[in-house]
Amino acid sequence: MAPAEDAEAPNAEIPISILKVTCIKGPHLKQPWLPDVQTVGGVEYIKLHKWDRDLTLFSTGTPLNFAATGRRPAHNINVQWFEDTKRLRREACDAAVRKIIADAAEAEGKPVPPRIRPAREEDQFLVGKTVMLDCPDILDQHDQVLQPARQIQFLWGTTSDLFMELNEDNLAYIRCAIKESAPFIQQPSKRRSKLQGSPKRLRKRGRKPKADEVAPEAALAGEGGQQEEDDAEYDDD
Repeated sequence: MAPAEDAEAPNAEIPISILKVTCIKGPHLKQPWLPDVQTVGGVEYIKLHKWDRDLTLFSTGTPLNFAATGRRPAHNINVQWFEDTKRLRREACDAAVRKIIADAAEAEGKPVPPRIRPAREEDQFLVGKTVMLDCPDILDQHDQVLQPARQIQFLWGTTSDLFMELNEDNLAYIRCAIKESAPFIQQPSKRRSKLQGSPKRLRKRGRKPKADEVAPEAALAGEGGQQEEDDAEYDDD
């Protein structure tokens, strides 16, 4: 009896807890998807990340595979849609910052600043924790509308991960958007392109001649002068 009591002793220290989790069931999902969610104002927002295994399977029907093998090709959802949506979110955040600064200036009877800084992550505590994005139509290869344009609410962010309001309609939209999106192609940075095209980077400096060395032009001239002296001595003979 004593050994059994000792075995249960560590488990007795674990508190009893009741957990409520959000799970998603849908096409291609063999197991329920337990996404990363945040709750703001009583609304759940799902994290959308291009390297998420469940999101990859949900969107394309093909598992995420980082490296190609003999049996399975490489597959991911590193597509342009993520970059386009982050750009829309950044533009929405910038517009919200411009509006609140303009409203504050008008309330104080001051002119609106001609230039207003871009939005920052910490502006969410001043402006609000969510922004509304005007997401475009999703078209197929023949320009047929697969998903109509819609407004979708996202959590505030300028460079952070995307968090979208979680509901069935939004999931259907982004599933189609990711599947139809073109692969993302990393563009070279402006700084790198500028350095590569700079004449200073392309021009190579030759080794400076030492004091006792003769430049190539001078050496050739000297050889010619010596030849003329030899010819003159030959004529005298």
